[in-house]
Amino acid sequence: MTLVLARYQPYQVGTTAGVEHVNRNTPTNWVKRFNAEGSEGLYDHPRCGRPPKMSHDRIDKILASPPSAEGLEKEAWTPKMLWHALKDNHGVLYSKGHLSDIVKKLNYRSIVPRTQSIAANPDK
Repeated sequence: MTLVLARYQPYQVGTTAGVEHVNRNTPTNWVKRFNAEGSEGLYDHPRCGRPPKMSHDRIDKILASPPSAEGLEKEAWTPKMLWHALKDNHGVLYSKGHLSDIVKKLNYRSIVPRTQSIAANPDK
């Protein structure tokens, strides 16, 4: 909305685009959409594209449950275990990089235990 309002001021397109760090065409396109559809035109429209292989909510439920619920004998999830569980139990094959991106979007992160050197002196 800021860009639409800024376009009605005597600002140049480049100045208006620089305010929000967007492409020079964006303010013009938004004003056209605003004029045609009102404020509803400023919301993103649904876009076509490949549907997800599995909903993120379903992956979130799998991660929220212990690995034993998927037939694994571990206490915590690892990326490799999740990949195998999805492939073997659900028939869904993701690339490991894409699966990592999904897990990050779900606000999970890897927790790696800190190792302690055998030579470390616990008194120091």
